Amino acid sequence: MDVTPNFLEAEWGTFIAAIQSGRADIALAGSFATVARAMAVDFSKNVMWIGSSVLVRKADVHKWKTLEDADRPGVRFVTGEGSALHERLKKTLKNGQIVALPPGTSPANMALAVLFNRADVYLQDDWLIRKLVSEHKEAVEMPAYKDKPWNLNAVSWAVAKNQSAMLNVLNVAIDRLTDNNMLQQWDEKYGAHWLYKKDAFYQPGKA
Repeated sequence: MDVTPNFLEAEWGTFIAAIQSGRADIALAGSFATVARAMAVDFSKNVMWIGSSVLVRKADVHKWKTLEDADRPGVRFVTGEGSALHERLKKTLKNGQIVALPPGTSPANMALAVLFNRADVYLQDDWLIRKLVSEHKEAVEMPAYKDKPWNLNAVSWAVAKNQSAMLNVLNVAIDRLTDNNMLQQWDEKYGAHWLYKKDAFYQPGKA
């Protein structure tokens, strides 16, 4: 585009407001395209799919087989306040307790909340879960989600409403990244497996 970008930080709960207020022109983070958000901003084509996984203490790995199985009274689920996963947990859990930490709390500190017994379950991007498990010997990924993430979220870029010219530029950029196989190359380089096929995710009740 022959422009110099100016990067602004925003929390998960405020990046839509940054677009709406004009403080930012494009949200390039992992913004999940939801119906509620689409009423406030316009989303580009899907850039990638992000699946989730679950971190628990190694000592607890046999207590629950799945996230839904862990949804029991007294089981604490840690998440970041205002995040898309926070909203998903509120809709999913019927009996478990949500421990919502302040926006901006790092994934490492979320994991420590579990390891220090301030929470029991941590739901997050599966690539981050695997990274955290590799860094903490007392942490383990819930077996049901290894190479088969819980849920899939479409990730897009966002612009303010009625910015059709900017949205067109972003969609063309996504086509070029896809056509030139650059997203796949980054996927392979970082081992993130962002480009899941839509059928490669965990479905409750299926092995």
